[in-house]
Amino acid sequence: MNKGKSTCKILKDIRQKIADENGIRYVPKECNFKGECKGTCPACEAEIRYLEDELKRKQRNGFAVKIGGIAAGLCAMAVPAQVEAQNINKDSLKTSVPQVNALDSVAVKDLSNGAEDAIVVRGCLISKEDKEPLIGASVIVLGTQKGLATDLDGNFAAKVPQDASLEISYIGLKSKVVKAKDLLDRKNRIIVLESDEQVLLGEVVLSGVVVTRNGDDVYNRTTPKYKSHKKKCKK
Repeated sequence: MNKGKSTCKILKDIRQKIADENGIRYVPKECNFKGECKGTCPACEAEIRYLEDELKRKQRNGFAVKIGGIAAGLCAMAVPAQVEAQNINKDSLKTSVPQVNALDSVAVKDLSNGAEDAIVVRGCLISKEDKEPLIGASVIVLGTQKGLATDLDGNFAAKVPQDASLEISYIGLKSKVVKAKDLLDRKNRIIVLESDEQVLLGEVVLSGVVVTRNGDDVYNRTTPKYKSHKKKCKK
């Protein structure tokens, strides 16, 4: 299995784990993308959108879900399998915070659409909560449909127009928009995403998953809330 297919499989495993832990029906499709699929092919993006929509629907029904711990756990499992391919030395695995120098070896994806003033920018995405890399995070050129997904170390490299802005998002975390030219400064390469307060409101932690219910229905059905006992009796 080539590196691209391996990355694609790991990202599917992450989506499957998130779906299973949150009671979402998800059947990943076999990737038929020709070449090195890194989780940005149309089929993968469709699966991501589906999962995001289902999580939002659960939130509207009174559930809150935390998925950062799930992704981080799977990322830790995936690292040993990638050590030989990425030539990572043992010392680099002693800390959970990715090394900025590793960014220089990340393959560049051209999202410039032929812009003459295009620049190459690099970044590393981590979670503010646990400082773990965010693998499979979405990096989109704002105002376009061109984008990529971060690798197993949360890194990305892209060729974009100089005046472009990048919209960065990850399921369960607040999205962030950064100016591409700001990433030319090495000190700005580490991009931190914070937990979405709406997702974490009223949470109860269970094995990395947070669930909030309106009632005591163990079948995940939403219990209606009434403003008065009188209205409840009428119901």
